[in-house]
Amino acid sequence: IDRILDDPDYPDLSETTDEAFKRSIRSRYGDLRHKKTWEAAFIDIKANSLYEHNDDSRKLVELDFIQTPKREGYFSYIPKILEKFILINRGVESIAISLIQTLEQGLQYIDHAEILEFLHIGRTVARQLNQEQALAPVYRLLAPAAA
Repeated sequence: IDRILDDPDYPDLSETTDEAFKRSIRSRYGDLRHKKTWEAAFIDIKANSLYEHNDDSRKLVELDFIQTPKREGYFSYIPKILEKFILINRGVESIAISLIQTLEQGLQYIDHAEILEFLHIGRTVARQLNQEQALAPVYRLLAPAAA
């Protein structure tokens, strides 16, 4: 995962760093020959990356959880990524803040059907994790539109 960089424009992709990367993935997620290993690694790394680089909560849901995954072809993984994200300390609060800002300020990057789809996914995941109460203000705000 970490690479040794002498020059940021030309990463060192030597066997040493490749083996370190494989060893790291193998120790955290399992057998490299299995798709489920790479899926688990992607989900975990993506959730942590979204959390660590969330410098604009207004765009978190619209761009990072809806538009980009749809454009890049990994939207089917969003429930699992959201689950990991919510489990990060204050992750559910970050989602709630982003949703509230998005609903109060209006959609910029997605349409109404897409936000409703995400809200359904979010409610399902939050319910499974016993975190639904943290999203209650969001659903109250949206109640007239969702009805």
